[in-house]
Amino acid sequence: MEDRIVFAGYYFNGYKSFMVGENIAMGQQSIDEVMDGWMKSEGHCKNLMNPQFKEVGVAENHHYWVQDFGGREPFSPEQQKMIQSGQLKIIQGKHTSHED
Repeated sequence: MEDRIVFAGYYFNGYKSFMVGENIAMGQQSIDEVMDGWMKSEGHCKNLMNPQFKEVGVAENHHYWVQDFGGREPFSPEQQKMIQSGQLKIIQGKHTSHED
């Protein structure tokens, strides 16, 4: 999954929040059949309904189905300026300011 996500332009650095997910199925004969299965599966359905996923890529090859989901939120222009000036630091995926 990571290779597909990175190939699609999803890089892990530089975002305030970042999340990805994937649904995979094999053997279904139609999109209706695969979607029915995903909707009835708790984990697959959670990916489909997750409001944090804003983008999706879908593919089918010889009855192998995949959906890759992504959601990312960039830092605001003000936060970017603070990061560049050193007033805001990113530590292990979190941000802190000198005022904290």
